[in-house]
Amino acid sequence: MGFGYAQIDTGITIDSQTLEDQTVTLRERDSMQQTRVSLDKVAAFMTEKMEGFVRE
Repeated sequence: MGFGYAQIDTGITIDSQTLEDQTVTLRERDSMQQTRVSLDKVAAFMTEKMEGFVRE
């Protein structure tokens, strides 16, 4: 039995600024683009990245 897995090439960085303003840095592996996102929006961001993934 095989399972499909989504590969999300985004890293999440938690740092001292996270403690101050409840945000994290999301970095895309290939483009190295960085985006600062509030903790309450991380799940929505990752869900958007997974759109179009088809489980085999």
